[in-house]
Amino acid sequence: VIYGYVEYFGHFLSKLNRGEAGQQNETQTTKKSSQPSFGPFATSEINAENKLRRCSFDGMIDCTRMATAVTYFDISRSTPPELFDEYAALNLHLYCYSIICATSSSFHLTDLVQICPWVKVETAIQGGRGFHWEKSFPSKGGEEVILTSIKKDYQEQVRSVFKASYSHLFEEYPSVKKLVKSALKTDLSMKGTMISKERGCKSDCVIWNKYSDHGGAFWVAIDKSDSLLGCIGVMKKDGKYSTHGLEASEYYEINRLAVRAEARGRGIGKILLDAVVCFVLQNTITYPVHIIAVTPKILGAANTLYSTNDFEMKEEKTIGKMLIRTYVKTYLSRQDYL
Repeated sequence: VIYGYVEYFGHFLSKLNRGEAGQQNETQTTKKSSQPSFGPFATSEINAENKLRRCSFDGMIDCTRMATAVTYFDISRSTPPELFDEYAALNLHLYCYSIICATSSSFHLTDLVQICPWVKVETAIQGGRGFHWEKSFPSKGGEEVILTSIKKDYQEQVRSVFKASYSHLFEEYPSVKKLVKSALKTDLSMKGTMISKERGCKSDCVIWNKYSDHGGAFWVAIDKSDSLLGCIGVMKKDGKYSTHGLEASEYYEINRLAVRAEARGRGIGKILLDAVVCFVLQNTITYPVHIIAVTPKILGAANTLYSTNDFEMKEEKTIGKMLIRTYVKTYLSRQDYL
């Protein structure tokens, strides 16, 4: 039986390689390459994911054993009558291979699950989704604004703009100075690994990895000269959150929204906020989903941004001498945003 399987696998590999990769160049248009068309893609799930990320597959990535994937379809057969037959061999092959699904960052999670029902939702949206994403927008003044995920070269500018956004409050409100100092030492710190803890996916930006590891993302708005205009981050939070009787088992929280003083009034905050909403809804299957933002009342521009974009002020509380507001926006379905 063992020798029978060895011979069978030999024939199986021969069939896979029968259509040799027809690599041609300008000087050899008819000669086929001797390189087999069948070969290993990666040595592990993480290795496969890193390869796809480097090829700019910037959306969801899932790697599932073929044997698991086929259980989602009606492929049934009675127990084979013999130990050695093609059905048993096929089962063995299915445990040896995986099926990989990779999408762009604009692909919605619900659509992926409909196409590939075996996808592991929790892992498909981790590992750096959106890191290569970039899009241009016109600002209110007509200048082009480029919205992109934070990269290594923008980290110092982000720290500087965020600190400058609050520095005028430091003397009167020591608690704000403490908050900013804490942020610069934690999620806005440039100290850390360039490999995501959750999935092992490499990026060149420590801040991005910190947000990606929490099911979130971090974006920056820049001008044509590569100067930072503003930034925003979002993290996924576990735990129930309820508003107006609508309870969600998870929610998203906006962090580190800041717009450079000279760039205000040009719609940069709206561009950044829309990026968060789009990201959240692309990663949500179960509704309702809540997006939460916490900001001091004294920051008038931030409060105006949330209230004019249908965020409802849910709570006010005093921390030290400062009044802090919590804004919430609830989406009942993906269609609420379309």
